[in-house]
Amino acid sequence: EAFRNCVELNGVSVPATVSQIGAGAFYGCCSLKDFSVDTANSDYGYINGALVDYRDNALVWGDFLKAFPEGLKTIRTYAFTASDTHSALTLPDGIETIEENAFTACPKLERIVLPNTISLIESRAFCNCPGVKEITFPSGIVSLNEEIICGCSNIAYVTVPKSVTDIADTFI
Repeated sequence: EAFRNCVELNGVSVPATVSQIGAGAFYGCCSLKDFSVDTANSDYGYINGALVDYRDNALVWGDFLKAFPEGLKTIRTYAFTASDTHSALTLPDGIETIEENAFTACPKLERIVLPNTISLIESRAFCNCPGVKEITFPSGIVSLNEEIICGCSNIAYVTVPKSVTDIADTFI
Protein backbone atom coordinates (compact mmCIF):
# COMPACT_ATOMS: atom_id res chain seq x y z
CA GLU A 1 0.00 0.00 0.00
CA ALA A 2 3.01 2.24 -0.60
CA PHE A 3 1.13 4.89 -2.58
CA ARG A 4 -2.40 4.13 -1.33
CA ASN A 5 -4.78 7.05 -1.84
CA CYS A 6 -2.10 9.37 -3.23
CA VAL A 7 -4.78 11.17 -5.20
CA GLU A 8 -2.35 13.70 -6.72
CA LEU A 9 0.17 11.08 -7.92
CA ASN A 10 0.18 11.23 -11.72
CA GLY A 11 3.27 9.24 -12.74
CA VAL A 12 5.29 6.21 -11.63
CA SER A 13 8.39 4.73 -13.20
CA VAL A 14 9.42 1.39 -11.66
CA PRO A 15 13.18 0.81 -11.97
CA ALA A 16 14.89 -2.49 -12.76
CA THR A 17 15.97 -2.87 -9.12
CA VAL A 18 12.42 -3.24 -7.71
CA SER A 19 11.72 -6.86 -6.82
CA GLN A 20 8.64 -6.47 -4.60
CA ILE A 21 5.42 -4.50 -5.12
CA GLY A 22 2.86 -5.08 -2.39
CA ALA A 23 -0.86 -5.64 -2.80
CA GLY A 24 -2.74 -2.40 -3.27
CA ALA A 25 0.39 -0.33 -3.83
CA PHE A 26 -1.52 1.95 -6.23
CA TYR A 27 -5.00 1.65 -4.69
CA GLY A 28 -6.84 4.98 -4.81
CA CYS A 29 -4.29 6.74 -7.03
CA CYS A 30 -7.04 8.27 -9.13
CA SER A 31 -4.77 10.76 -10.94
CA LEU A 32 -2.18 8.17 -11.98
CA LYS A 33 -2.00 8.26 -15.78
CA ASP A 34 1.67 7.75 -16.64
CA PHE A 35 3.05 4.35 -15.59
CA SER A 36 6.07 2.38 -16.74
CA VAL A 37 8.39 -0.44 -15.70
CA ASP A 38 12.03 -0.51 -16.78
CA THR A 39 12.39 -3.22 -19.43
CA ALA A 40 15.47 -4.51 -17.56
CA ASN A 41 13.26 -5.46 -14.58
CA SER A 42 13.15 -9.27 -14.55
CA ASP A 43 10.37 -9.48 -11.93
CA TYR A 44 7.76 -7.03 -13.22
CA GLY A 45 6.49 -5.71 -16.51
CA TYR A 46 3.85 -3.32 -17.75
CA ILE A 47 1.95 -5.08 -20.53
CA ASN A 48 -1.21 -3.86 -22.27
CA GLY A 49 -1.88 -1.40 -19.45
CA ALA A 50 -1.39 -3.96 -16.66
CA LEU A 51 1.34 -4.41 -14.07
CA VAL A 52 2.37 -8.07 -14.15
CA ASP A 53 4.51 -10.11 -11.75
CA TYR A 54 6.45 -12.44 -14.05
CA ARG A 55 7.44 -14.81 -11.23
CA ASP A 56 3.95 -16.21 -10.77
CA ASN A 57 2.13 -14.81 -13.80
CA ALA A 58 -0.05 -12.55 -11.67
CA LEU A 59 -1.83 -9.35 -12.63
CA VAL A 60 -0.89 -6.93 -9.84
CA TRP A 61 -2.66 -3.78 -11.02
CA GLY A 62 -4.96 -3.29 -13.99
CA ASP A 63 -6.52 0.15 -13.96
CA PHE A 64 -5.38 0.86 -17.53
CA LEU A 65 -5.83 -2.67 -18.87
CA LYS A 66 -6.39 -2.75 -22.62
CA ALA A 67 -6.13 -6.53 -23.04
CA PHE A 68 -5.20 -9.27 -20.61
CA PRO A 69 -1.57 -10.35 -21.06
CA GLU A 70 -1.08 -13.98 -22.08
CA GLY A 71 -0.23 -16.63 -19.51
CA LEU A 72 -1.86 -15.05 -16.46
CA LYS A 73 -2.71 -17.42 -13.59
CA THR A 74 -3.77 -15.02 -10.81
CA ILE A 75 -5.59 -11.73 -10.35
CA ARG A 76 -3.99 -10.29 -7.21
CA THR A 77 -5.54 -8.60 -4.20
CA TYR A 78 -6.67 -5.04 -5.06
CA ALA A 79 -5.71 -5.45 -8.74
CA PHE A 80 -8.83 -3.58 -9.87
CA THR A 81 -10.19 -2.27 -6.56
CA ALA A 82 -11.93 1.09 -6.88
CA SER A 83 -11.18 1.19 -10.60
CA ASP A 84 -13.70 3.18 -12.58
CA THR A 85 -12.22 2.44 -16.00
CA HIS A 86 -13.97 -0.85 -16.86
CA SER A 87 -17.65 -1.61 -17.36
CA ALA A 88 -17.08 -5.15 -18.66
CA LEU A 89 -14.24 -7.63 -18.29
CA THR A 90 -13.79 -11.08 -19.78
CA LEU A 91 -11.06 -12.95 -17.93
CA PRO A 92 -9.02 -15.21 -20.21
CA ASP A 93 -8.71 -18.97 -19.98
CA GLY A 94 -5.79 -19.91 -17.77
CA ILE A 95 -6.74 -17.72 -14.81
CA GLU A 96 -6.91 -20.04 -11.80
CA THR A 97 -7.22 -17.70 -8.80
CA ILE A 98 -8.92 -14.41 -8.03
CA GLU A 99 -7.55 -13.12 -4.74
CA GLU A 100 -9.54 -11.28 -2.08
CA ASN A 101 -10.76 -7.79 -2.91
CA ALA A 102 -9.46 -8.07 -6.47
CA PHE A 103 -12.48 -6.24 -7.95
CA THR A 104 -13.93 -4.61 -4.82
CA ALA A 105 -15.70 -1.26 -5.16
CA CYS A 106 -15.65 -0.96 -8.95
CA PRO A 107 -18.54 1.46 -9.51
CA LYS A 108 -18.78 1.07 -13.29
CA LEU A 109 -18.28 -2.71 -13.50
CA GLU A 110 -21.50 -4.24 -14.84
CA ARG A 111 -20.39 -7.49 -16.42
CA ILE A 112 -17.60 -9.94 -15.69
CA VAL A 113 -17.09 -13.22 -17.51
CA LEU A 114 -15.17 -15.88 -15.60
CA PRO A 115 -13.38 -18.74 -17.38
CA ASN A 116 -13.83 -22.36 -16.32
CA THR A 117 -10.13 -22.55 -15.44
CA ILE A 118 -10.79 -20.65 -12.18
CA SER A 119 -10.70 -22.94 -9.16
CA LEU A 120 -10.47 -20.38 -6.35
CA ILE A 121 -12.25 -17.08 -5.75
CA GLU A 122 -11.26 -15.58 -2.42
CA SER A 123 -13.40 -13.52 -0.02
CA ARG A 124 -14.80 -10.15 -1.12
CA ALA A 125 -13.50 -10.62 -4.67
CA PHE A 126 -16.42 -8.67 -6.18
CA CYS A 127 -17.70 -6.87 -3.08
CA ASN A 128 -19.44 -3.49 -3.45
CA CYS A 129 -19.81 -3.47 -7.23
CA PRO A 130 -23.31 -1.97 -7.53
CA GLY A 131 -23.45 -2.24 -11.32
CA VAL A 132 -23.08 -6.04 -11.41
CA LYS A 133 -26.49 -7.57 -12.08
CA GLU A 134 -25.57 -11.17 -12.81
CA ILE A 135 -22.67 -13.52 -12.11
CA THR A 136 -22.04 -17.06 -13.25
CA PHE A 137 -19.45 -18.91 -11.24
CA PRO A 138 -17.26 -21.28 -13.28
CA SER A 139 -17.64 -25.05 -13.14
CA GLY A 140 -14.26 -25.57 -11.43
CA ILE A 141 -15.30 -23.76 -8.24
CA VAL A 142 -15.85 -25.98 -5.18
CA SER A 143 -16.36 -23.34 -2.50
CA LEU A 144 -17.95 -19.89 -2.48
CA ASN A 145 -16.11 -17.96 0.21
CA GLU A 146 -17.26 -15.18 2.51
CA GLU A 147 -18.74 -12.06 1.02
CA ILE A 148 -17.68 -12.76 -2.57
CA ILE A 149 -20.50 -10.56 -3.86
CA CYS A 150 -21.48 -8.62 -0.73
CA GLY A 151 -22.72 -5.12 -1.41
CA CYS A 152 -23.59 -5.86 -5.04
CA SER A 153 -26.92 -4.19 -4.43
CA ASN A 154 -28.31 -4.69 -7.95
CA ILE A 155 -27.42 -8.34 -8.41
CA ALA A 156 -30.50 -10.19 -9.60
CA TYR A 157 -29.16 -13.57 -10.71
CA VAL A 158 -26.37 -15.87 -9.47
CA THR A 159 -25.52 -19.14 -11.20
CA VAL A 160 -23.85 -21.68 -8.93
CA PRO A 161 -22.33 -24.72 -10.69
CA LYS A 162 -22.84 -28.33 -9.61
CA SER A 163 -19.18 -28.49 -8.56
CA VAL A 164 -19.87 -26.25 -5.52
CA THR A 165 -20.07 -28.19 -2.26
CA ASP A 166 -19.67 -25.32 0.23
CA ILE A 167 -21.32 -21.90 0.33
CA ALA A 168 -20.19 -19.65 3.20
CA ASP A 169 -22.78 -18.24 5.60
CA THR A 170 -21.97 -14.73 4.43
CA PHE A 171 -21.60 -15.50 0.72
CA ILE A 172 -23.71 -12.47 -0.23
